Amino acid sequence: PWFRRLYLVTEGHVPDWLDTGCERLELVSHSQIFADHSHLPTFNSLAIECHLHRIDGLSEKFIYCNDDVIVLQPTGDDYFICDDGGHFIHLWPRELPRSLRAKSIVDRHLAYSQLLLNRDLGTQAHRQALPHMPQIYDRRWLAEMGNFWRAELEETSAQRFRKTNSAALRVLYYHGLREWPSAQVPDWALTAGYPKVQLTDDEALLLWSEDNYESFAAGQMAARWASARFVCFNEGAHFEGNDDHLRPVFDFLAREFPTACMFERSKGKDGARGSV
Repeated sequence: PWFRRLYLVTEGHVPDWLDTGCERLELVSHSQIFADHSHLPTFNSLAIECHLHRIDGLSEKFIYCNDDVIVLQPTGDDYFICDDGGHFIHLWPRELPRSLRAKSIVDRHLAYSQLLLNRDLGTQAHRQALPHMPQIYDRRWLAEMGNFWRAELEETSAQRFRKTNSAALRVLYYHGLREWPSAQVPDWALTAGYPKVQLTDDEALLLWSEDNYESFAAGQMAARWASARFVCFNEGAHFEGNDDHLRPVFDFLAREFPTACMFERSKGKDGARGSV
């Protein structure tokens, strides 16, 4: 209940179950936040992330969440915001990739982002990865870093699909905050509170389709997720339109979330709220 407004950023499409009349919801299209429309259309989430801070009306501190992340437990604003006005940085106890020749494009662009940090802020032996969970940002720091890595972020913005040299703003932001030279900290940030690091392990769970969802009976899923605050369902494989492998997940979510939220249309006569 503590959040002010939800901004849903899409290319312009709207899920059929979404209540667009909800007063706490605002739809934002890519064309509203991309300064250079020649970069559109884009299918690169890293490019989109470069422009989120340009949403009109967005709070000074805002929380960004991908559409495949689900919140499983009540979570207060104190999970993200410190008493001194700073904010928490949640990191996984595993290291960022370092090889630009990794098989996964995700590992390659994470390694490229680490290369930028090494080049511009100094080499670090161990930088930890960021979990797939809601992330908090300060728009003022994003503006600082947008200027600092302007060329790299402009190049990323223009890439319609992810490439090895796509800069992951979340990596630059979270580690940049930790490593920013004290002599270059802007005046407003001196009293804004520095970020505090929190290690997150079981609280943020990542499930890939390759994990074989069929093996997760409801009891097993509940037991595995008992300590999880967030879960990310990441479709890494293609099943040619066959969603049978996801049925245990759908059943689990139907039990966990039986009530429509404020952003969903009312249930129809058949009890459905639209496609999952």
